[in-house]
Amino acid sequence: MGDPVSGVLLAPVVERGRTILPAGSELIGNVTMVRKMGLGFKHQAASLELGFHSVQLPGGREAIIDTRMRHLETAREWVDHDGRIHGIGSVTNVSSALALQAWRLLVVAPGVVGMSVWATKLFFAPAPDTEIIFARGTEYRLELTQPLNLSDAEFDSSGLPTSVLSREIRADALQALNALPSNWATKVSGTSSDLVNLILLGSADSVTRAFRAAGWATSDARTAGSVLRSYFSITERSGYEHAPMSNMVLDGNQSDFEWQKSMNTFARRHHVRIWRRPQETRGDTVWVAAATEDVGIAFSRAARNFTHVIDRNVDEERTKIVNDLLYTGCVSEAGLIERNNTRPDLENGSRAKLKTDGRVAALRIGECTEPRFMPDAGVSERPSMLRLLGASAATELIRSNFISLAYNGVRLTSTTRKFLFGKAVPDDTGATLTRQQVEWLADETP
Repeated sequence: MGDPVSGVLLAPVVERGRTILPAGSELIGNVTMVRKMGLGFKHQAASLELGFHSVQLPGGREAIIDTRMRHLETAREWVDHDGRIHGIGSVTNVSSALALQAWRLLVVAPGVVGMSVWATKLFFAPAPDTEIIFARGTEYRLELTQPLNLSDAEFDSSGLPTSVLSREIRADALQALNALPSNWATKVSGTSSDLVNLILLGSADSVTRAFRAAGWATSDARTAGSVLRSYFSITERSGYEHAPMSNMVLDGNQSDFEWQKSMNTFARRHHVRIWRRPQETRGDTVWVAAATEDVGIAFSRAARNFTHVIDRNVDEERTKIVNDLLYTGCVSEAGLIERNNTRPDLENGSRAKLKTDGRVAALRIGECTEPRFMPDAGVSERPSMLRLLGASAATELIRSNFISLAYNGVRLTSTTRKFLFGKAVPDDTGATLTRQQVEWLADETP
């Protein structure tokens, strides 16, 4: 405990047309509590508390803050009412169910048969690491527990994070939006799926540089190798940064770009598909995009297979992408455009109910030759299979052996189950970020 931690503010805090806390401000804090899972006997899950007590503005001035963790951009951990981060347990994964059977067989038949079954299980269903490990660049949301009072005398507040969309560019973007035959990206089967909620104006190279600087990654083609990687991502409850994305079309065309931000499991990620349009505006190429966040995996009766479930509040994913691209400094103009005749509650072709204010974000991307990179953006490491198997074998022996699994299975009472499988505290910080962004982006006056 007490180890220093630091973070960078990714989304600007804007109030009444002024940027109170600009993106890039540094958050300073420390570890206030840590509890490792260890052998898995005393603790059934790891937990962690991080406290941030000050924010340093780009100009060097510092302000005292009192915060609480509210949300983590990870899929394995969850945050409780007190802001404590909880990890997964040793018996809350696919591997543990198979491990019990494999260990039983190994006890009954410790020879070639038992060892072969255990080795097969180790290779095809390796145990995930149950400790809490956050890589550099992990995103999280904080909420203030005390008001932040900053006067003009204490720091120099600035204007908006970028220029508001000019009337001419706004008109061109609206024309491109109205020229779409449909506001929906559709699956190859023709079923409507993702709602168009972004317009990007700029060259292909500048758009690519902006997304890469913001830490977004491309998707792998659907091959035998990527399918195998997806399988291990599911069984290990680990992330797949370049996971394949399903094909979708808009106006009969496949997407030109696909970008995603993976969390630390296959089930969750941010992702966006982008299509080039025939229109141009002031020499800039016009792109339209459909962005959603995958929040889980469920069985689809219509498709008769497992598919990702998306967050129904699609405006929050629009907000996420706008803030990420603003952080890079590549956005020269930004605004929100009202879509005609859009109800706040929509339903796509798969009968998934979506919630939106009907607006589309329009961003003009500059040359972006010297963007500001997010922490660890562009750093990608794919560990070797031998390294993964070695780590999994250690986890099997330490926390997923027969004795610990049986012991924790017995301890998994109804109360404990509710705790371990408990859902995170409802997080409204995404909605707050959206409301704040709408306040300054929806203004139609340049």
